Order: sequence, then structure tokens, then C-alpha cells
Amino acid sequence: MKVEVSKQNKRINLTKLKTYTIDDLSANEIDDAISLEKFDDKNYLWIHISNPTYIVEKDSIIDKIAQERANTLYLVEETFNMLPVEKNNKLLGFKPKNISDALSLCIEISHNGDIISAIIYDSYVEPNYQLTYDDADELIELQPAEEIELYEIYKLTKIIHQKRVSNGAISFKQIVGNFTGSINDPTVIYKYKSYSRILIEEMMILMGYVISNISINFNIPMIYRVQDKSIIPKNNENINLDIFESYLKRKLKKAYYSCIPSIHFSLGLKSYVHCTSPLRRYTDLLVHRQLTNYINNKELYDQAQLSYLLSKINIKINNGIQLYRQEQLKCLNNWLYINKDNDIEGYFISNLNIEEDLFLIRLKDLEQDVICFLKQKIQLILGDQLLIKYDSLSQKDSYPRFTIRKPS
Repeated sequence: MKVEVSKQNKRINLTKLKTYTIDDLSANEIDDAISLEKFDDKNYLWIHISNPTYIVEKDSIIDKIAQERANTLYLVEETFNMLPVEKNNKLLGFKPKNISDALSLCIEISHNGDIISAIIYDSYVEPNYQLTYDDADELIELQPAEEIELYEIYKLTKIIHQKRVSNGAISFKQIVGNFTGSINDPTVIYKYKSYSRILIEEMMILMGYVISNISINFNIPMIYRVQDKSIIPKNNENINLDIFESYLKRKLKKAYYSCIPSIHFSLGLKSYVHCTSPLRRYTDLLVHRQLTNYINNKELYDQAQLSYLLSKINIKINNGIQLYRQEQLKCLNNWLYINKDNDIEGYFISNLNIEEDLFLIRLKDLEQDVICFLKQKIQLILGDQLLIKYDSLSQKDSYPRFTIRKPS
């Protein structure tokens, strides 16, 4: 792969480039946009990421607030934005017919998914189309001639995905359920691996991989996302794939941030950077600041400075994750209590503490893996189907207790 950085004296104007944003209907901040150009039977994928660094200047008041918050926190009843979006709507990212600051990556992709070359630009972008995932799925399925670019991008991302899998990437297809609405009376929303979600996911992974290569090649101090190698069990018993994926996720080592590039095991990549959510993750904002400053010949953070910032940010990130999990657990217990008269379909994943009868069960109604207590002592193996009923709440650690109604 040949990588370049465009060090022009001014930002490149890409407002005439046909550009799509694809996100959830409820999305407030839209970080990313995509385009496709074809010249001489060559494919040029464009990935544009909203670049807030011209507004959020280093060590400014806004920057210090963002660093303190570390990321946008999405809770059930409220969202706490990392950036003060209510004071400047440019911090909401891409909007149709609005010109936005961006970092734009142009990647030449062969027909078999190989990356020929890539160049990053400091740019202006004006998205033409703001699509929901449902909108984009429909366009990919119907393949209308006037929007054929979207289908062409989808075809390329499928090929790129298969190449990652052949390099060891793990492809998860699980439906994921999360609670929303109200803590006391929660509802569940489900995320499916639809055509357009796969497309966007693969484009964002591609962006992170190429940016990591640019950072390494040009010696730009950077924050990398790393996941060490794990020993992966094989599904020799032909266990339901959905259930086996829950088991597999428990075997993977936790990903972490590092200033030293290394592999991201489950993505099948030699190096990787989180860089596609600078409006919502401070680590991504730092990546954008490094790249923007490098392009414009300005001072960079050195590795020691990044490491120091990372040590502070990690604490805030972990606190946010813990708060989110605690709130989702409250929602789970309230949902179970509301539905206490109903039998629930579950599948055994693993023993977490045999002495205390603490287990991991996948609840199909919720499409969630749930830590719980089972009242009966029973021998279970991976994939065993259970019919269970909510019994009570553990006062010690807030995990639900279930009675087994019918083992498989």
C-alpha cells in the first residue's frame, strides 16, 4: 500500500463530490460520510470524517471540557455530549447542503479488494444525501441507476470484509439489544447487521487501518487501538452460531489504547486507529488534531504527551462504561420484574462462579448476554436451551435470579 499526506497550503474543496451520510434516524452528531469515484476502470473510495479541531483548539476551554468528559455518554433517559453542540451546530458534524470541515481519505481499491494507494486531505465537504440505515438498505437492494454508487460501495466493502476474514478477522453477526426510553419502564431496541450497517462498519474499519499505516509511515505520534491475540475455540459441536458468538466474545482479550502500534486481533489487522468519531470520543479528536497539524506543518504532541493524556482519558472512559452498564442493569431488572409472569427463553453460555450458581445466559427476547443466578443446581453445557422465569433480585450485586422452568 502506498500512502500519502496532502500538504497543500489550503484545504481541498470536495463540495462537488457526490457524498452520502448514513446513520440512525435518532442520530444527532453525524461524524462520517462516504463517496465513490470511478476513473479508467479504477475505484476510488472516499471516507470523510467531520473535523472539529478548527473549532476545538488545543488547550481551549472547549478542549479542556471535552478532555474531562472523554466521550459522549449515551444513557437511557439522557445524553451527555462531549462537545457543547448546543452552542455551535458545526459540532454536530455533517448536515445536507452545509459545508463542513473534514479529514478526507481517498483510497484506490482494486476489484479484488486490495488497497493500491491512499492519500489524506484536509478538506471541505458538502453532503448531498442524508440517509437512514433503512433508506440506504432500500437503495442497496433496489440498485437504482441514479444511486448506483451506494451499491458499488457495498460490493467493494463485502470484498474488503472477506479479505479481513481471510487474514484472521472474526465476523460477528449477532443481533444486539439495548434498553432505551425509560429506566422504570424500558423498551428494547435491536441492531441488526443490515447491508448499510455492514457497509459503514467496514468503511470505518478501513479508515482506521489506513490512518494507522499513514501514522507509522510518516512517524506521526499516534494513539492506536490494540487487541492482543487470543486462542479461539472452534465450534466443533455445531452449536447455534448466535450462542457460540456470545461464548467466543468472552474468550477475546480486551482491546485497549496504546501509543505503540500493534495488532488488532479480532479485526484481523496489523495496526488500527480509532479515528471516525472525533465529535464523540476524545481519543479520536486527538488523532484528528495530530493529522491536521501534520498536514499543516504545525506542532504535534509527542509520544510522552499522548501517553499522559491517555492515562487521564482512560479513567474517564472506564467510569462512563461502568455507569452505562449499571444503568442497563437497572433497566434489565425493571424489565424482568414487569415481565415476571412470563417464561423467558434462554441459552447457557458459561459458569462464572459455580459455588455461587452465577452464570452467563443469553436471553433471546432481549438479544442480550445476562449475568444471573439460577436457583436449581443443574449440569449445563454450552448451548443448552432453558425456559426460565424471573424470581428475585440479588441485593448483594443486583444480578437477577431465575427459576428454571424447563431445561432442554
